[in-house]
Amino acid sequence: MRRLIVTASDLHDGQYTKSSRILSKCWPLGELKLSPAQNVFGRICGYRDYHDVHQNAVQTVGASASLLSSSAAQIVAWNMYRNFNIPFAEARVVAGKLHLGKFAVCQASPLEQAMSARAGKPLVMDEFHLLTPGDKWSSWTPALIAAGV
Repeated sequence: MRRLIVTASDLHDGQYTKSSRILSKCWPLGELKLSPAQNVFGRICGYRDYHDVHQNAVQTVGASASLLSSSAAQIVAWNMYRNFNIPFAEARVVAGKLHLGKFAVCQASPLEQAMSARAGKPLVMDEFHLLTPGDKWSSWTPALIAAGV
């Protein structure tokens, strides 16, 4: 089971509790109070419960362990599906509401930092070349460039 790394700063700054409160309001299996929501949030982050989150919280997260917020949401959604039999599509919607991008593990990601620095401006990552086999450039490319296309 994949685990969303929770740091001591996530606990002390209240980000864990904020996400637990959001979870209590949008939990698809019925109403949750804050304390059970914190335990459930621990479970869907890959821990046994809230106490286990506290015991295993790390001090810092290096860039090598960082995640994109979309990857964090995938981990949480998968754990919701596995632990609580919530349909995966619905679990992804709930995970998207939990502000996982504000956790330290996501803030350490260089791509997340670049995206937040752009403050709402679109970031386009051109990966089309990964889908095309063979040479990177077509034999027509120099002629097209010369023609101004």
